[in-house]
Amino acid sequence: MLAQKTIEQVKSYTDIVNIISEYVTLKKKGTNYVGLCPFHSEKTPSFVVSPEKLIWHCFGCHSSGDLIAFIMKIDNLTFTEAVKELARKIGVEIVEEQKSEFQHYRNNRDEKDKESILEVLCLAREFWINELQKNQNAREYLLARGLSLETMKTFHVGYADARSSLLPYLLSKGFSKEFLNKSGLLYKTESEEYILRFRGRVIFPVLDHFGRTLGFGGRILTPRENTAKYLNSPETILFNKRKLFYALDQAQKHIKQNGFVLVMEGYMDVLMAHMYGFKNSVATMGTALTNEHARLIKRFTTKVFLAMDSDAAGQEAVERSYKVLRSMNLEVKVICFPEKDPADVLLNKGKDFFQQLVDSPINMIDFVLDNCLKKYDIDKIENVSKVIEKLIPFLRSETDPIIQNYFIKNLSTKLKVEKELIVAKIRKSSYNISNRLNYAKISRKNKYQQAEEFLIYAIVHDLDKRAEVKKVLNVELISEEHRDLVLLILDSELIGTELLNNVTLEKLQNILNGILIGQDLKNKIVKTVDWQQCLDLFGGYDKKQRIKEIKEELKILEERGDEAGGIKLLSELHNLVIK
Repeated sequence: MLAQKTIEQVKSYTDIVNIISEYVTLKKKGTNYVGLCPFHSEKTPSFVVSPEKLIWHCFGCHSSGDLIAFIMKIDNLTFTEAVKELARKIGVEIVEEQKSEFQHYRNNRDEKDKESILEVLCLAREFWINELQKNQNAREYLLARGLSLETMKTFHVGYADARSSLLPYLLSKGFSKEFLNKSGLLYKTESEEYILRFRGRVIFPVLDHFGRTLGFGGRILTPRENTAKYLNSPETILFNKRKLFYALDQAQKHIKQNGFVLVMEGYMDVLMAHMYGFKNSVATMGTALTNEHARLIKRFTTKVFLAMDSDAAGQEAVERSYKVLRSMNLEVKVICFPEKDPADVLLNKGKDFFQQLVDSPINMIDFVLDNCLKKYDIDKIENVSKVIEKLIPFLRSETDPIIQNYFIKNLSTKLKVEKELIVAKIRKSSYNISNRLNYAKISRKNKYQQAEEFLIYAIVHDLDKRAEVKKVLNVELISEEHRDLVLLILDSELIGTELLNNVTLEKLQNILNGILIGQDLKNKIVKTVDWQQCLDLFGGYDKKQRIKEIKEELKILEERGDEAGGIKLLSELHNLVIK
């Protein structure tokens, strides 16, 4: 268990911007730093880091916390793992002790479960590795597919026998069937029976970039009716295919060295690629590439080569992946394979031929155009229009005007269509229904919202003001969103960051962070809200006047189409009317 001293040293580290900048591109704005949130998709930065308060907050998804919470969330680490990772980064000695007084995170059930699941998955992995050594059929299958014993060892490849012998082993270690179900190793049938998920399959452990085993993939040896060829762990508190790449633990340093990543689809493709020396390869494990994948890639490189199967499904995956990657401003190229998948090319054509393909990737627009020219007869004018329509999203995603112009000219030549007509079609497509449906949010807060935030800000930092509020506050006049937080603050003797560190409920901590970290919040609100006015508002203000104001505000929101804002005001109006 980590010593209290180690935890406190990490928590007191002041250069929060330096660490978070490793994951998010931050720009200084006033006293804070802003960037695009790494936890949800957005185009306008709403992620704010306060070096003064040592906290971060996203005004889009409302995630927030301190530096430890950031590392826990972005890397899906337990509290202990996050502290150790930060200690390594900032040069703090990691001291272990038998018992620690710091229980804030360790008492959390999810944190305990994570640590136990990591333990049981590691036991399962080692058990299956040993089973592979005993099972000649499984080894011969892998050798016949071209894998070397060394590659199997490097990637911890194992075998789950059909007899379910793993289950009694894990039960003997003290794990219950209910817990093994939670870990993803078992599943529950309709008859309430627990069954091992992986049986009669070659096992591919899925490790994250920290080398932790989070889940498994399994490939059946003997095809059976109504049985999937590949099977993955279900989603758990640790395993989420949308956020993981197979083999990233092995590939990450090679991605940085090579300056790009090869993204493939399957386990065998990646294993063969690594075996032949293309060690900057990872796989999406059969799932579509996601925004979470793209954000993970950006931690290691900005250049992606899509090396997916050459069948129709693979080509569709390339197009979908491109759109996701470009939305994250990653540079994307495509490798075209003459055979079904990368593994086949390596086995049948060899390393040198594969290297030539890697050395000459093509641009996405050329890739889509070539596929369209194979599919459509462009001597028919209606097909020419279809091809242009297909290419427009890819042309528009190219932000460099010189490169975009090059592709438009190339398209004009190949399709025998005037360049100006293609440009006009692109411009026409730029205005779409989604643009019209995006209503602008009301940025100016009404005086009651401002007063409420000012009140919270004041009672966090000033014990005298807290005492004044206790004397006059009618808590029913505080919004439901902030009511529990205000009561918690009023019951506390702590102020400022000390108080923040003791707000243990995540929801309340997120709300408080959002208020404390608001850009120049104190100065902005003090100009518009007088302290005495604030006390008057929440100590007993003119209810009739507020009802009148709400009705006026509802008219404005209705005109703007802001349903969410209207619902909040209607709730406040209802509370006022029934009192």
